[in-house]
Amino acid sequence: MGVVEKLKQEAKREDGGAVLTERLDYQYAWGIQRMLALHVSDQSYAFLFESHDDILELDHEATPKKVVFYQVKTRKSGNWTVSRFTERKKAKDGNGHGASVAGRMFDNIRRFSTCIDRAVIVTNMPMPKLSRDVGEHCLTTLDKDSLKELGIAMSAEDAAFVTATHLPYYHLNYSPLHFDNAHHTVVGQVADILFKRTGSERGAKTFFDALSGECRRKAKPQPAVRTLTGFDAAHVLKRSDVESFLGIHGEHTAPSWANVAPFLQPLGFVRVTAIMKAWDRYEIERRTRWETLRHVAPKIATAIEPIFNGRHDFVVALQEAVVEVRDVVQAWSPTADDAAIAAMILYEYQRQ
Repeated sequence: MGVVEKLKQEAKREDGGAVLTERLDYQYAWGIQRMLALHVSDQSYAFLFESHDDILELDHEATPKKVVFYQVKTRKSGNWTVSRFTERKKAKDGNGHGASVAGRMFDNIRRFSTCIDRAVIVTNMPMPKLSRDVGEHCLTTLDKDSLKELGIAMSAEDAAFVTATHLPYYHLNYSPLHFDNAHHTVVGQVADILFKRTGSERGAKTFFDALSGECRRKAKPQPAVRTLTGFDAAHVLKRSDVESFLGIHGEHTAPSWANVAPFLQPLGFVRVTAIMKAWDRYEIERRTRWETLRHVAPKIATAIEPIFNGRHDFVVALQEAVVEVRDVVQAWSPTADDAAIAAMILYEYQRQ
C-alpha cells in the first residue's frame, strides 16, 4: 500500500478541533517555512495539513516512500521537560486520562510503522535536557536519567512502547520563529526567495497569504472525496503546486492600484472603495484559483483591449468593459458584482 493511500484509508486519531488562532498561524507559518526550505534545495516533497497530525511531510510528490509527522506545540513560557512531554491530562469526560504529547506521537509511529521516517514535536521552547540549540534533535541523545524517566512514563501509558525500538523515531525541533510574529519572519524569507527567482521582492506578503490560504484550504475536510486521486488533489500540496505559485508570480507584472485609482475619481468614494477591495481579493485569487489565470484572465484581456484603445474617457471605457465581460466573469464566479468585475478588468488592463 502506498503512503498516500495509507494516509487516506487510516482513520484519523482526532480532529484538530477549536485550536487557538495564534497557534494555527504559527503552525502554518512554520509549515510554509519548512516547505520553502525544501523547495530552494530542489528536493521533491509533498505536504498535508491537519491529517493525522498538524503537518505531514512526504519525501516525494509522486512516489513517496517516507512520511514525517510534525506536531506543533507552542508555549508562551516554560521550557520542555520529559515530565511535561509525557504528562497525561484527565479526559474531558472525567474518565481516565488522555494521551500525552509523546503518546500521540507514538500512536503515529505504531500505525504508520511501514512508512514513518520520524515523529517530530515542533516548538518555540527548548528542552534543555536535550539541547538548547535551535534545530532538530533526536531524543536518543537525552541523558541517562531522562531516558529512564521517558521509558517508564511511556511504558506506563502504552505497554507496546519499547525504548530501543521506538525512541529513535522521536525528535524535537526547537524553532527560532517567535510565537508573536512568526509570519513576519517567514514573509521576509519569502521576499528573499522571490528576489532570487524574479529579481523583485514585491508581493511577498501577498504571496505568503496566498500560499497560507492554499494550505488551509487543503486542510479542510472533504467528505465527498472518495477516491485516492480525489484525496490527492483535495489535500496534498506538492512541490509542483508551489512551483506554479512561483511561476505565476514570476510572470506577473505587478499591476498597482495606485496607477489606476486617480482615473476612477469620477465614480465617487463609495464605488472606488468597493473596487479597491475587490482588487485586493482578486490579486490573491489570481494566485490560488488556477481557473482564473488559465481561462478567465486571457478572455478579459482580449475583450477589453479594443475598448480601452478606442476610448478617450477612461471611466466610460471601464463601464463598457464591465458590460462586455460580465457574462465571462460570472460564468466563473456567479456572485461577482460590478465592482469585482471592474477590479479584474483594471488588473488585467495593466498587465497588457
